[in-house]
Amino acid sequence: MGLTSRAAVPWRRFATILLLTAVGVFFLGVDTLPIVTNDSLRYLDHSRALTEAGWVEDGYRQIGYPATLALDRWLASVAGVEPLLFTVVIQRALLAGALAYAIWLWRWYSLPVVVLVLTPEFLVLPNFVLTEGLAVPLSLLLAVLASHYYRALDQDDLSGEVPRKAFWLAVAVSVLAMVLLAVRFPLAVYGWLPLLCAAMAYRRYGSRSRPVIVVLAFFLVAAVGFSFAASAENNDDFDVFFPTTNGGGAEYWGAWRLTFGLHPENQDRPELQEYWDEGSPHPLIARIGAAYPSYSDQARALEEATVDLLETSGTTRSRERIFSILGSLRGGRHNDLENYTNTALRSGIRDLDEIIYRNTFAIENGPEAFAERYNDGRLPEVLWTSSVFPRLPVPALQSLLRLGFPAALLGTIILAIVKRRLALGLVYLVPTLVLAAGMGWLLLDNLRLLISAITFGVAGLCALWAVGTTRPGLSPPTSAQGSALSTRHDSVRAS
Repeated sequence: MGLTSRAAVPWRRFATILLLTAVGVFFLGVDTLPIVTNDSLRYLDHSRALTEAGWVEDGYRQIGYPATLALDRWLASVAGVEPLLFTVVIQRALLAGALAYAIWLWRWYSLPVVVLVLTPEFLVLPNFVLTEGLAVPLSLLLAVLASHYYRALDQDDLSGEVPRKAFWLAVAVSVLAMVLLAVRFPLAVYGWLPLLCAAMAYRRYGSRSRPVIVVLAFFLVAAVGFSFAASAENNDDFDVFFPTTNGGGAEYWGAWRLTFGLHPENQDRPELQEYWDEGSPHPLIARIGAAYPSYSDQARALEEATVDLLETSGTTRSRERIFSILGSLRGGRHNDLENYTNTALRSGIRDLDEIIYRNTFAIENGPEAFAERYNDGRLPEVLWTSSVFPRLPVPALQSLLRLGFPAALLGTIILAIVKRRLALGLVYLVPTLVLAAGMGWLLLDNLRLLISAITFGVAGLCALWAVGTTRPGLSPPTSAQGSALSTRHDSVRAS
C-alpha cells in the first residue's frame, strides 16, 4: 500500500525544505546589482516627476513601474540605503517569495517552474531596472495565487458562503492583475483572471458568490478608469484615444531586428544600407519623428518603412507575422538580454562599468554624475554572493525554451482535458497565448517581452499537474446538495 498519510507527511516536509534550501543556494549564485539601461533612465526620470509626466509617457511608458521606483526610493531613504540597489533587492525578494510560494503550494509538482527560474539568466532578470524586473516576479506570483484560489474553491464542501480564504485570494488576484496592467498595457491580458475567478465562484455558489463578484466589479472600475485616463492623455498628446501608442515604431524595431539580427548577411547588402543605418533602427525612427509632426503621419511613414524593409529583404510582413507568432509560442527567436546577462554572470569588480553604467548618460557624464542624478548622490553598490555557488550562463537556454515552452503549453492542454479541469486550464492558457500572439503580430518575438508569458505558462503546467483528479471540480451543486444547503441556510436564519 506504500506509506501511510501520517508517515508520508514528514517526508514531504523534508523534501520541501530540501527544495527550498536548493533554491536559496542557487539564488546566492547570482550577484545582486542594478543593471541600468537607456530605457531604465526614462523610468527613473518619470519616477521623479509622476504628476508632471502623467499616467503614460511617450505614449506607452505607463505610470505603474515609475510609481514603484518612487516608492522604493522613499523606502530606501527611510532605511538609509541607496535606492537602485534597494529596488533590485525588492525585485529579487519578490521572485524568491513567489517561487517559495509555488513550492509550498505545489510541492514537487513545481519542478518545471523551479528549473526555469533557477537558470542563471533568469535569476539576473530582477537585477534590471526595467518593467521586466518587476513583471516577471509578479506574473509568477499571480499564477500561484490563481491556483491557490482554485484549490480553495475546489476543496470546499459547499457548506455555506464563498470560503473566506477564497475571497481574499480573489482580492489578491485582482490587485495584482491591476498592478500588472499599470506596469505595462499588454499585461492587461491578466485581467482575464479576476473575470474567471468570479465566473468560477458563481458557477459553484450561485447568488452566494456576491463577495467575489463585488471584487470583480471594483477591478473593472479601476481597470477601465486607468485605461480611460491613459487614453485621454494619449489623445491630448498624439490624437489617439488608446492607452498605448507607438505601435508603428515597435513594429519597425521588430522588423529591423529580424532582418539584421536573424539574418546577419543582410547587413552587407547594398540595397538595405538605408535601413541598416550603421547598426541601429533608432536613427530612421528619429528622422521620421522629426519630419512628421503629426502622430498619424509618423505611424503611416513607419508602417511604409516596415513594409519596404521586409520586401526589400525578400519577404513580406504577413509572412513574417506568421513566423513571429510561431516564434513567440517557442519562447521567442531573439534573446535580446543575452549580452547583459552574460556580462552580469561573468562579472567582477572591474566589470561594474559594463553592467551598472551601461547607458548613454553614465557613459557621457561619468559614474559620479549618474549617481547624483539617479541614485541620490550615492554610487550603486553590489551584493557579492556568487562566491558561494558561482553560476555561469547556460549556452543552450534559448534551445531549451524553444522546446520547453511549447511542451509546457501542450502539457497544460492535455492535463486540463484528462483531469477535467478546463476552467483551470483556461486560467493559464488564455493570457499566455494572447500575449504571445500579440507580441508575434507586432514582430516582437524577443525574450524580454515574452518572459512574463513564458513564466506564467510554465507555472500553469505546474498548477494542472498538482491538482487532483478525484472530483470534476468547480461544478455547481447537485440537487441533493442544493436541498441540503437550502435547509441549512433556513435553519441558520431561523436561529
